[in-house]
This record gives sequence, C-alpha cells and structure tokens, in this order.
Amino acid sequence: MDAGDKANDKVAALDKQIARYHLRGQWQSARDPLRPQRIQRDNQNRVLMEPSTSGVPHCWKWNDISEFMRLALEHLDQSFTARRALIMTNPGLQRGTTHTLAAAYQVVAPGEIAWAHRHSINALRIGIEGSADVFTVVDGVAVPMEPYDVVLTPGWRWHEHHNKTDKPACWLDCLDVPFTLALNQSFYEDLGDATQERVADEDVLSEMMLRPVGSTDPASKAIRYPWKKTWEGLQRVAREGVSPHDGAALDLVDPITRGSVLPTINVSAHLLPPGYRGKPVRRSASSISFVIQGEGTTVVDDAEISWQRHDTLVIPNWTWQRIINRSSSEPAVLFTLSDAPILHKFGLFRQQTAPD
Repeated sequence: MDAGDKANDKVAALDKQIARYHLRGQWQSARDPLRPQRIQRDNQNRVLMEPSTSGVPHCWKWNDISEFMRLALEHLDQSFTARRALIMTNPGLQRGTTHTLAAAYQVVAPGEIAWAHRHSINALRIGIEGSADVFTVVDGVAVPMEPYDVVLTPGWRWHEHHNKTDKPACWLDCLDVPFTLALNQSFYEDLGDATQERVADEDVLSEMMLRPVGSTDPASKAIRYPWKKTWEGLQRVAREGVSPHDGAALDLVDPITRGSVLPTINVSAHLLPPGYRGKPVRRSASSISFVIQGEGTTVVDDAEISWQRHDTLVIPNWTWQRIINRSSSEPAVLFTLSDAPILHKFGLFRQQTAPD
C-alpha cells in the first residue's frame, strides 16, 4: 500500500468518525458526483467553477395540451380536490418547470367559479381563451382576463376565477412554487364555499405602464396588464431597433418599485421581426416562454426546440440560447417569464454573450 492509499484510508476513517457527530468535511464536496457545479481549469491551470444546469430544455405543444384540457373538462369536476390545471414538469427535475418556477395550463368550464383562496406563493396568469366576461377577483376587485392580458395574484392576496361565458376559458399560470417550497414558506387558506365580497371593478385602478428593457421610467398602479397596451409598446420599441439577443423586448413593471411585476417573477414581451436570428446569450436566470404568435426555433446549447402559437418552452439556467423566427414574412411574439428578480436581489444575476 503506497502513501496515497494510506492517506485516503485515514481520510475515510475521519469521515466516518465526524459523521457520528453530524459533521461533514468540506473536502468531501470535491468527491461528490452530485456537486452542483461544473469544474474546469483555464490555460493557467486555475480552477473555474460554474453552476450546473437545473433541468433540461423542453417544449409543451398546444395541440397536445388543448386535447388534454378538453378531457379534463369532460372527466373532472372542478371541485375534485384541485383545479383543472396541467402542470408542466421539467423532464430533468422532480418538480417544477424550472427549479424555481412552475407553469401550468388551466381551464375553467362555462358558468363556473374557481373557488377563492390565497397563498404565500406569488402567481400570475396570461389569458389564452377568454373575454371581458372571464375575470379574476383579486382582493374584491374584478379583473378581466382577455387573451394575452397578464393578471397578477401576488402572494397572500385573495383570488377566484369566474367564467360567465358559454365557452371554456383557459390561461397560462406561472407561480414561484418550487422557490417557496425550497424555503419552507408555503402558507395557504381558502374561503370554503364563499366568494369574495366585490369592492370595485378593475376600471377603478390606475392604468399600468410599460418600459423598454433596461429603462428606468416610472409606472403606475396595476393588477392587470392589458395586451392591447403591451402590443402597442412592443411595436414602438421595434420601430426604434431590436436587441441582437432578445428581439424587440419590453418589460412589464411594478408601479411602486419600478422593478419586476412580482418579487420573484419578471415578465417581458418579445417581438421577433421576420427572419430574425438572435445571437447566443446565457443567463444565470431560468425562464419560461409562451408563444403568442408565429413559429420559430430556440437553440439551447446543442438542442433545437421548435415552437408555434400557444406552445410553452423552458430554458434552464446558464445555458446558451438563441432565438430564430422561422418565418420570412411574419413576426413572432412571445412572453418570457423568469426568476431573474430573485437573483438580482442577492447580486447573483449574470449574463454572458458569445463572441462573434
């Protein structure tokens, strides 16, 4: 037995000894195959470390989802333990669409009210099939959910959903469930069979404002971000020029903080001109994109993900990505939801662009 083997045996014995005292040597991390970092060395043999990707890129196809929602309406009473929501589970994770966010398609039957409740989890909705007669009541305020409107239900705010039409209504949910559960901070309460007392309609609220990505212009109070205004803002930004990585990009902003719409979720809209071919970028934030119109491809590291209208795709953290609009005549439009606000608060957000 050489000196190296003897040293390893002594370290292994020490590991067992300290484990009885609920201790673990930091040196064990270097031998841990599940260590959440990628380790490499530069040309001067210095150690470099980067986060491992959480989850894998994936696309959920609207053609599949719409059929499953039809079947959920057919087979499930809405009060059967939970709402009719199809949660998008990342194939590379045990829970969540990303390691911090969960997205789902939710459907509500004609004439139905999805019961009132509140939770510490932050959430938002993007309307897909709805009208002014499909609305969410947030702390007593009725907020319409027309197609592509963004409606907020911040943490611990009462909310319930109403469909007063004769057709099913559906939308995309995005919630910070995995993040909240990881902190062990999930609180929940419901109103039972009651509905909220209506205190006002949405029109008593000040209208929101939008800002181009990177701008610091103020905004005003809002629970709802109407698609009409988002679209107008996107077109204005597109006339001024597009980003080589994100197309024409517009952030939805909180009226008070002037930051993200929710403390844990950023929402941005993107317009990709016909034939747009984005340059590679990677970010420490993970993101979920919902396609409003058009068709394209997102290249994530070596994977090519094709998408079209109403599909949803996930981009894991710290992966190279670039966006391509496959149409030479029509723009593509997407909403992107990310956990960047969490990282910004702790000074952990990073972005890197590839050299030309």
